[in-house]
Amino acid sequence: MRGVRPFGFVDIDSVFEYSIYFIVKVYATLVTIYDEARFLSLIFALDGLCSPDSNWKGWTHRSYIASIASGGNVNSYERDLTGGGYVMPFTYQVKIDFHRDWARLLKHNIESQGYKVRQGTSDENISLQYFNLQRRLVIPVPRELLFSNNFACPVQLQAGLDSVVEKIAKGESIKSNLSKKIVNLEYNDDLLNDWGVHHLHLGTSLDNEGFVERTGPLLLARFDNARAYLINVLPHGSWTKKEIITTVHENWPESIAQFRMKIDRLDKEITDEVRKSLRRLHVNTVLEMRDGVIYGPLGGGYTTSGLNAEVLRVSDFCFNQLSLYEIWIKENISILRKELTNLNANFGTVLIFSLEVIDNIAYALEIFSKVRFKLGPVLP
Repeated sequence: MRGVRPFGFVDIDSVFEYSIYFIVKVYATLVTIYDEARFLSLIFALDGLCSPDSNWKGWTHRSYIASIASGGNVNSYERDLTGGGYVMPFTYQVKIDFHRDWARLLKHNIESQGYKVRQGTSDENISLQYFNLQRRLVIPVPRELLFSNNFACPVQLQAGLDSVVEKIAKGESIKSNLSKKIVNLEYNDDLLNDWGVHHLHLGTSLDNEGFVERTGPLLLARFDNARAYLINVLPHGSWTKKEIITTVHENWPESIAQFRMKIDRLDKEITDEVRKSLRRLHVNTVLEMRDGVIYGPLGGGYTTSGLNAEVLRVSDFCFNQLSLYEIWIKENISILRKELTNLNANFGTVLIFSLEVIDNIAYALEIFSKVRFKLGPVLP
């Protein structure tokens, strides 16, 4: 196979070699120049394994170098092919694992909030735990308070209500009013995952764990970044009562408009009891209002495991985005090497990159030179 040379420099030594050459030529007509180069990487690697020869110069064939250095740009390919000023793009090895780096950043964030990530937790599960926790906590920022038209609070709980709404308005933490299950990183809140509704306890004194005393009736509320939608104070266990979403629809329909579904009216109403059974099985359901408006899960819904579907989507998005950044770095390593050279930076034959994220923008930090390359956003 040593006689096989990239397109335009052919020296056929055998029928087998001609077959390989023919396959490569056909492949090249179906893909871009850049894909051609990556395919040739495989061919040349196989050649090196099957027929090693220290005198073989296949890795320096100009057409291969030009194609892989072009990044898919035909003009760059032609210039490098004819100009002779090409360089070997893979002279420098790359060490990079943005998934691992991302998980470390998230783990540090989780533990800075007083939680402990279990030893051996996978990168994927660390990400899921992080985004699940952010949904369950209410970010402490000042919010406008909006009470529903039918809001009512038992007199004996008024002081607790006054306390928690003051904290919400000022942007103070209300973690002490949340369920004690908030300390469990792996817990899935079905009410929150289904309808996007938080339930808050209205006690006035703290226990030895830092939570307000537990109360039977609870404040049910939805939050966005600017407002708190205070639905009502309802008995503990009212998690599947349709009146919760009916109240939201009749008071603040614009706040949930994105969850409207364009489907015909339901043939059969889903009762609160049936919804409770289905939620226990993590079956997503829809809600039909009196005026015929139908809503999907206002909290994003859940997977069969109980995990919030939006948490899974965001986590997967971030990992996919980071994978794309890794690929970009590997495929443009000669460009980055040239940039380091232009900056007179010191760097070794092995380029080691770590991930940094600042204000949702990912950067690749080359460890030895301390040069940072801007990549783009991580979160959707």
